[in-house]
Amino acid sequence: MYISEHPQNGNGTSVFEAPSVDEPRDSWRSRLIGRPLPTADMPHQAVRKVVGLAVFASDALSSTAYATQEMFVILAVAGTAAYGLAKTSSRHKGQITYLFLLCQMIPPIAVVISFFIIAQMLGLIDTLSSLIIFELLWTIPLAVWLLRGYFINFPTALTESAQVDGASLFQAILRIVVPMVAPAILATSIFVFIRAWNDFVLAFFITVMKARTLPTTIDFYLVYTQIEWGLMFAAATLTTLPIVIFAILNRRYFVRGGTMGAIKE
Repeated sequence: MYISEHPQNGNGTSVFEAPSVDEPRDSWRSRLIGRPLPTADMPHQAVRKVVGLAVFASDALSSTAYATQEMFVILAVAGTAAYGLAKTSSRHKGQITYLFLLCQMIPPIAVVISFFIIAQMLGLIDTLSSLIIFELLWTIPLAVWLLRGYFINFPTALTESAQVDGASLFQAILRIVVPMVAPAILATSIFVFIRAWNDFVLAFFITVMKARTLPTTIDFYLVYTQIEWGLMFAAATLTTLPIVIFAILNRRYFVRGGTMGAIKE
């Protein structure tokens, strides 16, 4: 079999042949890569196309509902767990705390197949409920570790004084502890919201269409004939933009919540 020393295109011209003066630059580049160059949309055109898709709007609503519900569930569950671990006198609280940390170290891809089988058995495929339940494996340890540091340095005398005045422990926590550590709770809720919003692995494997979130819509632009790079980057930018705006608007809570509990009084 004869192999030419100079690779040629379908029209018989060599890709290494020097271009003529009158040959357009794009034509020379297309000869070099062996196929026509795709026509790229301008950034505003790509954003307009992505926003105009009905699936993008529905996925944005799913992401918002998923991250918001996950945040409120975590605040209720992890808040009580963190306060209990911070104030309990049990000798096993250290082991329990590191058990939460161990759950945080599990990669989602290692258990997503098991979650998919469980969701299929329970009829929870393509539902937000399955995403919220399975994401608890990582968001609860994250929130517990963040809130526990704030609750450890919270003065117990305040809650004890409220109990002496007739308040129950739950009332003391709700009326005294929560208002005083509100910046820390808000900072933790922001971290949980961002993690749930950016979740890709669980949403990609467990959802189909009705409960798909924004990070999973990027693969829609991987078609058989080509990759829509402009639409893909426009979708990625629009997916990241709400989180950036949300973080900027609440940046003061990051600072206040991050410094709470740093100094033991």
